[in-house]
Amino acid sequence: MWGFESLKDVLSVLLIPVFLALLAPWIGRRWQERQRDTQAKTELVAAISELVMRTVVTTQILRATQSPDVEASQSKSNEFESINKAWRVGACVVGSKLHAYFPDPNKGDDQLHLKWRRFADEVTNFCQERSATKNNDQWERHKEALFERKADLIEEILRSRLTGFDTK
Repeated sequence: MWGFESLKDVLSVLLIPVFLALLAPWIGRRWQERQRDTQAKTELVAAISELVMRTVVTTQILRATQSPDVEASQSKSNEFESINKAWRVGACVVGSKLHAYFPDPNKGDDQLHLKWRRFADEVTNFCQERSATKNNDQWERHKEALFERKADLIEEILRSRLTGFDTK
């Protein structure tokens, strides 16, 4: 039969190239999806880290600089207002990305964008405690607890599967 010794030889010659022709695009697509997912997660984690750290550290610096000068006090108030505005806008952007990248209505209140919203509310409240109502030790413990929650949230993002890009 066409120079082949058996049906097995014919099938080997025909099926192996067909199988490879189907498998190669799938492997390439999976690799591209992984690259895209890794890049999206990396950018999201970097944005979260920068946003939280800039907000908390700026608040901490402003809180630490006490001045009886009225003009300095007004300037400080304006800076608090500016960092608060940047925080709120950035937190909304991150929340939108989390909602887009990790939609999972089956998780209910455990969806990443809802966890982020609760965390963002905590950071907002923390930064508004800039007055001396808490002593420095309490404030530092609260800050460290926030950083731990941020790390937990980031870890969950990195472990989660992006589903917002699925085209299935």
